[in-house]
Formats: sequence, C-alpha cells, structure tokens
Amino acid sequence: MANNITTKLCVGKVQLECQGERIQDWLRQVVHEQIELEQTIWLDTKKIRFIILLTDFHRVVRMIRQYRLQMKIVQKRGMPFIVSQAYKRKFFFLGIGLFFLLLIVMSSFIWRVDIVGSEQIPEGVIRSLLVREGIFVGQWKTALPKAEEVQHRLLEQLPDASWIGYRIEGTRALIVIVEKKRIEKHLDEIPSYGPVHLVARKQGLIRDMKILKGHPEVEVSDMVKKGQRLVSGIYGEDEETGKGQVVGAQGKVFGEVWYETDVAIPLNQVGNLYTGRREQAYFPYIGGQVLRIDWFQRPKSRNFTPMSFIQPLQIMGKRLPFGLIREEYRETMVQKRHLSVSQAALLARTQAREECLKMIGKDGKIIEEKVLHQNVENGKVYLKLHFDVIEDIATPQPILQGE
Repeated sequence: MANNITTKLCVGKVQLECQGERIQDWLRQVVHEQIELEQTIWLDTKKIRFIILLTDFHRVVRMIRQYRLQMKIVQKRGMPFIVSQAYKRKFFFLGIGLFFLLLIVMSSFIWRVDIVGSEQIPEGVIRSLLVREGIFVGQWKTALPKAEEVQHRLLEQLPDASWIGYRIEGTRALIVIVEKKRIEKHLDEIPSYGPVHLVARKQGLIRDMKILKGHPEVEVSDMVKKGQRLVSGIYGEDEETGKGQVVGAQGKVFGEVWYETDVAIPLNQVGNLYTGRREQAYFPYIGGQVLRIDWFQRPKSRNFTPMSFIQPLQIMGKRLPFGLIREEYRETMVQKRHLSVSQAALLARTQAREECLKMIGKDGKIIEEKVLHQNVENGKVYLKLHFDVIEDIATPQPILQGE
C-alpha cells in the first residue's frame, strides 16, 4: 500500500471541476473505463470536483469533450509538476548549485594568516618562515603541514620565542607567539653617553633619581641650578695622583620644574570642512611610472583637496611591481565658527597642555596646572598659564682631560 501511494505521488495528480447537462452519463462512462476518481465532491446537481492520476488525464479530457462538458483545472500535484517548474527556472537552481560549489572550493583555501603576540620578533621574519613551511594565503588546506612539525621547526628558528601555537580556524591560519621576557629591558631605556658627567639642563627641585653608573653629587629634595653637576662620571680618588677612575655617568634625574606660557585663541575660528562630495579616478602604474589618462580632468576649483592611494597587485602574498593609483579629490568648504569665552579658554588650555607634554618628553608628567591671568581683547582670549611638571633634567657633559 505504501508503494502504491509513493507511485501515485511520483506519477502526479490533477484536480478538475466539470459541469454540464450529461454529467451523469459521463460518470457512468468513467466507471465503465475503470478510471479511478478520488475525493469526489458534488458542488451542485450539474457540477462535480474530483482528482485523477496524471496518466488518466488525456482519457478523461477526451471523454469530457465527447459529452460536451465544461472542464476547469483546479490544482496540480506531484513530482512531474515540480520538475516542470524547476526546469522553467533551471538557471536559478543552476546558480544556487554553482554558489554552493564555489563556496566549498573557496573554503578549501587559506585566505588569512594572522600572527598574534609578536612584539619583539619582526612579523616579516615570521611570515617568511611560514612561507617556507607551506603556510601562506592561497594554500590548499590539504597541503598544510602538521601543527606539531610547524611548532617544532619555528621554535628552532626563533630563539626569542618561548612557545608557538598554530591552528586553522575556517579559512584562517592563526599563529600565536609567546615571547621570552627580557628582565634587562628597563635598563635599556636609560641612555648611555660614555665617559660623561650628568649636569642639570635647567633649574629644578630633585624628586627622584635612577642612577646606573656614576657618583651622585645631589640628593632628593635638593634645589639645583642650570649647569650644576648632578652625577659625576669619576669614581673614587687615588691618594698619589689625586684622580679617580673614569667610568662615565648613566641614569636619569627627575626634577620638579615650573613653566609659564602665554596662549591666544581667536573667538572667530575659520577652518576647512569636507562636504562629502568627491571625485576619483584610477591610473595604472608600472614600476615608478604612472600612466595618465587624458579623459580625466582634475577639478579646477581650489576647494578640492587631492589625495593619492597606492593599490599594488599581489599574488600569493607577493607584491608585484605594478598596480593602480587611486587619485581622490575631496571638496572642502570654509567654515566659520564663533567661540564663547569659556570655549576659547578651554581650547587654549588644551593646546598649552599638549605643547607642554611634548616639551617634557614621554617620561615627564604634569602635576599641577593654574590659570594666572585671563582677558579678552581685540576678539581674542589671552591666557597666562603656570605648569608644575616632573621631567628628566639631566644632560650629558663630556669629561675633560685632567679631571
């Protein structure tokens, strides 16, 4: 029975509606021909709805014409009609099939090689070693080496790495580097000037000292003047010659220093603002030569700012000596803005703070900031600021012969 149902579904069925004066005679003829009708429903005395197999469709149609009945196809079911609809949309289903095929093929390659944790070891060195091992963009996954072999060989060639991890995540190869810690790293940050003294390059109050070599001549909380010796590069003193051993001073001396600065900010600000409109063109280049195309005209307006971007072609991670240059011209407009006194004062303090941080270097820090004077004159806000900072005030001074 199950096989019979499956066969009917595969053959297909058609639901029809028939009406006419000789509907009764037609039904007797159908029974005589042993045609199977399913789900027969009388809609009225002269109209009937039923389902037949697709194989009996032409016989039934011929009999309907014989008895001059009106026929209407209500519904089509089964595999033949599904196949017919699919054939009409064959290019759509072909596209879906090609998409999944392309997806499977593309997912069989490595498209990204990410390196995580390399701070001391140059990333270019690691990538060159990975290419030797067969790990690069465009490589088949099936051709990749085993993880244990890669880790072992990379550790042998990278002495600064204590552990290397390697795994594949989809189309990405992930390399994790754990580098060896260098305990002496903080010592390398203190410059060595050779046989020199360290003297004060400006007046200040000593707050901290980090001396690696030399003999300190000042202490914390001492007030020093510009040019005063802070650390001597000579150790000890011989009783006969009265001279000590020249070793050179090395270290940092942090002092508290005071600065005063004057800043003026106009209340009416004028600046350029991008409008969002832009024009761009692409030009090929070979080596150092750019092949210009005559049809592209640069914007003649002065309100366009030119920018160039190089887009080299790459194959298998290797940069080729030719590619494209994208020239982009962005339109700008002059924007005028009026600042309030408080906004101008805040802008002045920000600019003065940034300039002070640049002057004292990465080791310096601002510990106090005060506004000494503020006034508005001729459309500008004038500020006089006081900064209290901590910075390295030591500078080298060569040790002269005979010292």
